[in-house]
Amino acid sequence: MSEAELKFFKEGTSCTIYTIQFVNDDLDEFMKFYSKFKDDLLYNPDLMRKYLF
Repeated sequence: MSEAELKFFKEGTSCTIYTIQFVNDDLDEFMKFYSKFKDDLLYNPDLMRKYLF
């Protein structure tokens, strides 16, 4: 299993979001997800809501 760190991502008025980053990776898991689906943001309102939070 790879070593991972919990990384602060964003704080909102009602919650705080953290993401996971594996030590050997350049990108955290949220940015990997965003990079993979960024073109779908225009077409998927659920993804857009998560991104805009």
